[in-house]
Amino acid sequence: MCAKFLYGLEPKEIMGKSKSQELHYEGYLVHRRASDGLVSLTDMWKAAGQPANKSPRDWKRLDKTQELLENLAFGTGISPVRVKTQRSKLSKARYITSEILGILETVKHGRHPATYGTPELAIDYAQILSAKFHQWTLTVLKERIEEEVNPELAYKRGRDRAIQGWKRQGKSDDWIQDRINSIENYKQHTSILAAHGVGRKNGRNGFAECADAINLEILGGRSKRIRAILGLTKKSKRLRDSLTRKQLTALSFAEALADDEIEVNNLQGNQSCRQACSQAAYRVVLAAQGSTKIVAKLV
Repeated sequence: MCAKFLYGLEPKEIMGKSKSQELHYEGYLVHRRASDGLVSLTDMWKAAGQPANKSPRDWKRLDKTQELLENLAFGTGISPVRVKTQRSKLSKARYITSEILGILETVKHGRHPATYGTPELAIDYAQILSAKFHQWTLTVLKERIEEEVNPELAYKRGRDRAIQGWKRQGKSDDWIQDRINSIENYKQHTSILAAHGVGRKNGRNGFAECADAINLEILGGRSKRIRAILGLTKKSKRLRDSLTRKQLTALSFAEALADDEIEVNNLQGNQSCRQACSQAAYRVVLAAQGSTKIVAKLV
């Protein structure tokens, strides 16, 4: 068998429209539904450390929150759900608890319901969590709303954030440019795979199998083995951030060769496209032998 490029693996990408957007706060995920933009207040509470008496349920009982919900509900013409409570400090016998469709909703995930609210409600709720969390919410949600209006702005901001992150890791400008190119190439590659019938079927992930077919030849192993060798336990770690410029180029070249083979021969399905990926990667390794020192056996 041919020698292998030493380590690295691109994280698996899930194809198709995302059901939620992930906002990151100090290592925690706060989900925002892509369909209507509602933010998980429950995720916010968890990210803030689940402070006592500050859960979404506690927040909804506050007088100022009730007034805010009244105004929002009045503006939509939707009658909010109310229940009787002895704990409410309001003069009213009933108070708003959850359902104002499109504004404040409770979604059940098994035994654990989650409260979702508009960005405006999320910002209001963040105030009772902490000043730091409130500032984060103001900044992040403002950016996301701006980016939905101007998608190009989202691309630029994301690119700039990535570049700054790589620079903090000590990466060179040349490496960063190659990394950006590899990301664009990988997106194109997975787009072609999807157009040729690659997907999740019978409990198997065709995209992951195609990626491993390339990595097995070029990097020396499948995802699980490579991650074990590198000692990478966090799934959030980007494995291609550990590659050299030549290794990034080799992966992109293999993906491009595979794309050409798949399109020219109109290959369809997981198995055929996986074989094309494997053969393309094998040709890249053969081309590299004897002419460069970028190949190395995995130890």
